[in-house]
Amino acid sequence: MTYSRKPMSCIPDGPIDRCTNARDPDVVSLRAMRNGRIVGRMDVYEGDRHGELTVGVVEVEKAHRKQRVGTQLYEGAVREACRRKLTLASDTMRSPFAEAFWRKQQLKGRAFCSGQRADAFYGEEGADREGLPKPIGAHWPCRRFVVRTPCDVASLEGVKRRARQAR
Repeated sequence: MTYSRKPMSCIPDGPIDRCTNARDPDVVSLRAMRNGRIVGRMDVYEGDRHGELTVGVVEVEKAHRKQRVGTQLYEGAVREACRRKLTLASDTMRSPFAEAFWRKQQLKGRAFCSGQRADAFYGEEGADREGLPKPIGAHWPCRRFVVRTPCDVASLEGVKRRARQAR
């Protein structure tokens, strides 16, 4: 992963760090740390749409996928949106990993689809992995996903299935 060399000020925010740059206060970088190393990051920003905080870049090292790193970054983005009294929205250009995350949140009733057709981004290693969504041509069917009430979302984790009771 490559990271910006801009001077940043970081503070702990649960399992991640929340970093800001005085030269660009509308952008917040969230960093997931493991053993003193950055293993994931996400940039969120206030874009052209008033009232929304948009998820831009999301990167999780391959060795740390499926370990809640991405989910913790998204939860940090939800907390940031709540702090700013904004909704949280996906970018219009998403990777298959981001698309899978947002579709899961939509299925769980935490996010909704806003608009039609968004560009798919295929620059990530492993994007053709089985089980990830595939775009229709070069587009996703949903333009953006939006978490309507981020302050009401405590967790973005999957719901664990209950063990079957013995009969």
